[in-house]
Order: sequence, then structure tokens, then C-alpha cells
Amino acid sequence: MSALGAAAAATSTFPALRAFAQGSPSTTPSSPSAKKLSPLREPVSVPDYELLAHERMSHPAWEYINSGSADEVTLRWNREALTRIRLKPRVMVDVSQVDTRIKLFDQEMPHPILLAPTSTHMLVNPEGEVATARGASAADAVMVISTVSNRAVEDITRASTRPTWFQLYVQDDRALTKDLVLRAQAAGCRALCITVDLPIVYARDREAHLGKEAPQFPYPNLNERHSGTNWRGPGHSQPQV
Repeated sequence: MSALGAAAAATSTFPALRAFAQGSPSTTPSSPSAKKLSPLREPVSVPDYELLAHERMSHPAWEYINSGSADEVTLRWNREALTRIRLKPRVMVDVSQVDTRIKLFDQEMPHPILLAPTSTHMLVNPEGEVATARGASAADAVMVISTVSNRAVEDITRASTRPTWFQLYVQDDRALTKDLVLRAQAAGCRALCITVDLPIVYARDREAHLGKEAPQFPYPNLNERHSGTNWRGPGHSQPQV
């Protein structure tokens, strides 16, 4: 089950967040120009799922997940670049024995599909990254756990039946960083992915507009709790390498 699908069937593990994750008429705006899928239709494409997500998510959740940096120029360029990718057809080729297995970091995987590290999954599911780990396991995919997940790295790895990796923001406090690496290793993470392209806090204009509408979430890997979707608030150590 996807994180969005799980949100609709969320348990009462985090009752205070369940209603928020599912959204409500007051928190989930509907765009007059947005198409709506009939309840009888099944989503058949990524744009279909995007429409369903917009209808079901709370406003803060949508603004966080669907937004890019500043004026979102690079986001538009990325989407345009993706549409320019062309598949090269190869006909008259024997495909009766297709093998999608791949070996990375001495780990054999059934396919080269990984879940990239993202933060604040409690925006769409009260169980946060634990629910994501279950979904990744069901798809035989490796999950890369974010430093700023809403659930502790130990909880996430326990919920996963597939190998997990850990994404690391290197903090000014090197002792804290070392402890976090050791925690991830002890929890069973098999690879470390270090983020090196965040020397400063970048502008997230759509998130900034949320103001007090943004909820509070825990970040147990950092032993912190912050309001809003942006964990890098004033006075907090910035990732540096």
C-alpha cells in the first residue's frame, strides 16, 4: 500500500495526526480548474494519482510534497527534461528471460528501484515512515531512511523486511553526527548516503506561506521537535560537510 493509500486507512496509533493527514474540507482546498476523478474510475497514470492526492491531502501536506525551491524554476526545468527522454525501441529481441536483478554495495536486489530519502511522512500517514517501510518491503524495494524522518531509524528498520540505507546530514556537532551514524549501523542500515549539496538553507516559499497552519512533528533521529514542515529553523545547526 502506498503512503497515500495508507493515510486513508490509518490506524489510531497517532490519533492527533490522523485527521490532519487525511485532510478535511477546511484544510484541503479544491481548485476550480482541477479535474476530479470519478469514484468509479481507477487511476491509471502518475497524473491520475497526483489529482487524487490533491483532493485527499491536507493543504500543508500538499504544499510541502508538491513544491520546489523559491520560484520553482528548476522544478519546471526538471519536468521538461523528463518529457524529453526518449526510449529506444529494440525489436526482434528475445525477452523471454528478462532479469532485472542488480548488485549494489555487495547487496543483490531484485530490481534497481529505491525509495529516495524524504522527510515528514506523518503529513500523509500517522505512522509516518514505518508505513512507508512496509510499502517498500511489499515492493521489494530498498528504502533510504532520511535523517529528518518522523520515526526513529530503529522503528523504521524493524518494520522493514528488506535492506535499508540511511541518508545523513552532517551536522556542525560532529559528535551528534557520529552517534547518528552508529545508531543507523546498529539498526541494520547497510549503506550511508551523505547529502553534500545543502551548504545553506534554501528558500521554500510555498512552505513559508503556511505559517501557523503547519503542524508540529517529531524528529527523533535528531531528538528534536519542530513546528512546520521545515526542520531547519532559526538557531538550529545547519548541515555542513
